[in-house]
Amino acid sequence: MPLRIAGILLFFLLPLFQTLASEQNEAKQEMIFQANGIKYPTVNFVNTDLEKMANALTLRSKMYDPTKKGISLQVVPYAPMEPLKITLRAEKLSLQAILSFLERRYDVVSEYHPDKGLVLLYPTETRTARWFRRRQHLTLPENVQIAAKLDTVKYPRIRLFSATLTQTLELLNSNRSIQIVLKDPQERVLYREVDLDEDGASLRKVLDFIAWKHDLDYRIVDGKLILFPLERDYRQPLITVDQETGLLLQTIKIPRFSVENLPLQDVIKYLNQNIPLWSEAGKNISIAMESTPSSYTTVYNNYITIEEQNTTLHDLLLELCKRIPFRLWIEKDTVILLNYSDF
Repeated sequence: MPLRIAGILLFFLLPLFQTLASEQNEAKQEMIFQANGIKYPTVNFVNTDLEKMANALTLRSKMYDPTKKGISLQVVPYAPMEPLKITLRAEKLSLQAILSFLERRYDVVSEYHPDKGLVLLYPTETRTARWFRRRQHLTLPENVQIAAKLDTVKYPRIRLFSATLTQTLELLNSNRSIQIVLKDPQERVLYREVDLDEDGASLRKVLDFIAWKHDLDYRIVDGKLILFPLERDYRQPLITVDQETGLLLQTIKIPRFSVENLPLQDVIKYLNQNIPLWSEAGKNISIAMESTPSSYTTVYNNYITIEEQNTTLHDLLLELCKRIPFRLWIEKDTVILLNYSDF
C-alpha cells in the first residue's frame, strides 16, 4: 500500500519537478544571454587575483549591460589553493566569453544564480588534485628526507624576468642541496619564460609557482627532483566553444589578403577593420590576443608576412597560426589567439 501511494504521488509530482527544472534551465539560459550582451570595450588584467578581477568586472557590468541590471561575480575560494592569478588582454569581449575563458584556461567553473543576478566562480579541484597527489608522494618514507629540503632550502633573493625554464633551473641548482632535472624530451617547455621576484622564498614555493604557472609537476626519483610537463594535446590548433561563430568564420570570403613584415598587433587591427567589409554577417566578430605578461610583448611584436587569395577568414586564421605558434579559441562573436607558451 505505501508503495502504491508513493507511486501515485510520483505520478503527479514528476511533471511538477520537470516544470521546475525546465524553468530553472530557461532562467539560466536567459542569464547566459544577458552575459553575452555585456560587452567590455577593453579587458586588461595582468597577473591579477581572480577575486580582484571578479570585483572589477562586477563594477563595470551595469555600465555595459543593455538591460542596466548587471551581473555580480563572486569567487568561492578553495582552501588548499593559492589565489589564482589571471592574465587576459583583449578588446570587445563579452562577460560570457570571459567566464568561458576562465573555465577552459584556469579551471574556474561558473555557477549561475539568475534569481540573485549572481555568478559564483569556483576554482575547481582539477588543479588541487594535482597538489594533493604531489603532497602524498613527497610524504612517502623514501622521499621524506629529500622532501624536507624543499622547505629548508631558501633563496635570499630571486629576480627572474623572461628567464627560460632552463635558466631558472640553473639558478635553483646553484644551491646544490637537491639536483633538479627537467625531463622534456619533446622540448615542449624548455623555452617557456618565468617571471619571479621573491626574497627569502623556499625551494618548494618556487617549484610550486613554476608548476602552477606552466602546467608542470615534479616528483622525487632516485634522489633527484624531476620536473616534467603534464600531458596535453598540442596538435589541435582549434578550440571551438561556439559552433555558430566557428561556422560563420568559414563563410566569410576574402578575395585577397596580403601583408609584408607587419607587426602582429597591426595585423589584428587590419583584420578587425576589414571583417565588416568582407561580410555583413561578420560585423560583430572581433579578434583579440591573450598571452602571459612575460611573452606578451615578444609575441605581439612578431612581424608577419602572409599572402592568400580566395580564402576564408577561418583558413586565414589557421594559416596565421602556422606562422607563429598559436591556437584559436572561438567564443561567441570572438576569436582569441592563444599563445602556445601559455599551455
